[in-house]
Amino acid sequence: MKTNRSRSFWGWKGKLFETPLDGQNFFADHFAKRIVSCTNPQGKYFRIPSPRQLSKEHLDDIEMDKAGKNSIKLLESLGNQQGIDYTTKPEYKPLIGAFFKEKKHYVL
Repeated sequence: MKTNRSRSFWGWKGKLFETPLDGQNFFADHFAKRIVSCTNPQGKYFRIPSPRQLSKEHLDDIEMDKAGKNSIKLLESLGNQQGIDYTTKPEYKPLIGAFFKEKKHYVL
């Protein structure tokens, strides 16, 4: 009887966890938008997305549970670049700038 090793746990590796995490990411974003619109109609919700185009080398460095110096340095640089990109884009600059200038009022 022939077995297909690519269907084993080892064959799935990170993909086994990627799908549920992507789903959790989607629903967390969805519910945050809903909560803001329901609890404070004047409230604003904006999420800076993760970079979409990552090289094979980047993907290898940021696999789940990798916390080496290279992985942390890469994640930090990707986050900084996304922050710079979104604070300098004309369509997002007023929204993000306002976030840091506005006094925050927290409802408990």
